[in-house]
Amino acid sequence: MRSGSLSLVQPITATELVLVFGIMAIHEGHRVRALDWLSALGMVIGLGVFLAIAKPAGGHTQATGSTWVLAALSTLVFAGVATSFAYLPGTNGARPSSARQAALLGIAAAIGFGFVAAVTNELSSHLSQGPIGVFSNWSPYVLIVSGGAAIFVAANAFRVGSLAAVQPGLTIADPIVASVLGVVLFREKVDLSAAALAGESFALIVIAVSVIFLSQSPLVRKMPFQLVLSATPQID
Repeated sequence: MRSGSLSLVQPITATELVLVFGIMAIHEGHRVRALDWLSALGMVIGLGVFLAIAKPAGGHTQATGSTWVLAALSTLVFAGVATSFAYLPGTNGARPSSARQAALLGIAAAIGFGFVAAVTNELSSHLSQGPIGVFSNWSPYVLIVSGGAAIFVAANAFRVGSLAAVQPGLTIADPIVASVLGVVLFREKVDLSAAALAGESFALIVIAVSVIFLSQSPLVRKMPFQLVLSATPQID
């Protein structure tokens, strides 16, 4: 985070699923479906197109206290709403399906990971001040709490549902939330012209569809839980 903007760095985390997929393909040694390769390629191309059009750049290294409070409250509200809907009964009082719970908890975790990325960006701006500057700032403590909460929600999402249900929301929502926070908190610049928005939206759709198909790959769904966690956004 220290050498790049959130809007540039965080979307790249979406490729972690592709990397883990590649590791599993090599490890298993089985024939990989053409649709799996096409989905992986779609993620990479979609990300490249998005970054090429958005041209994320600039921004401040720190944000004001009031904007941080607003960002924290917004994150808490949106993650809380997603978590609440995960446990709300369906029609006729029916218990929510495991797929619905997993998908919504994955989105809630992704919202948390997006906030964690923003806090990490703030923390990195204090590293040059040494240990005293780092630990006298609020960011490392908020990072521990928010990171732990996001990991807890993600773990519960994987516990109640399949990878195919959790991973799309987790992979897609995190970079979107982090990019929005980068613009709001650190005043990062992205191209928001009408033509650019159309291209960026199309690229995000390509990424979303690719993630959904790749998450449903038999190879990916066989991932050990340790590799699944390695494909989730990290807080370092």
